Amino acid sequence: MDAFGRPFELTTGPGRAVTPLLRGDTPVAALVHDVRLLEQPGLLQEVLPAARVAVENEQLQAEVRAQLEELRASRARIVDTGDSERRRLERDLHDGAQQRLLVLSYELGRTRAAAEVKRPSRSFASLRTASTLRSSRMRASLPPWAPWPTRRRYRSSSAL
Repeated sequence: MDAFGRPFELTTGPGRAVTPLLRGDTPVAALVHDVRLLEQPGLLQEVLPAARVAVENEQLQAEVRAQLEELRASRARIVDTGDSERRRLERDLHDGAQQRLLVLSYELGRTRAAAEVKRPSRSFASLRTASTLRSSRMRASLPPWAPWPTRRRYRSSSAL
């Protein structure tokens, strides 16, 4: 296998030799070197431990890279989940507040129509006060990340 995990065919040419690097009895790498190195077994024995360390270091770095990629993917999933949950909460808050405002607006319209037929009643004034109070409460209950236009929709009941 090469450094990327793909099968790799070791070929030796004239003047080249291959010495396997073993971990226990299992070959983990191969050292391709000049054939003259075989004539100096002491030198070869000095090179092999350094080559084993280099191979182990590369394996450890590959593991760290894989763990880092897994961590990045995990973080991305967490951010995506948080964003979708935030959007769901915003939507739920907005829909509930909008429905309450629509009911209040409808009640206000009915009271105005009744006021045109009769003299203005106290119920109109109390509804207007309730509308202003609810709008203020809704603005205060909006999450800090709610966009400004959403907050402006709930300014006051005078726009109703």
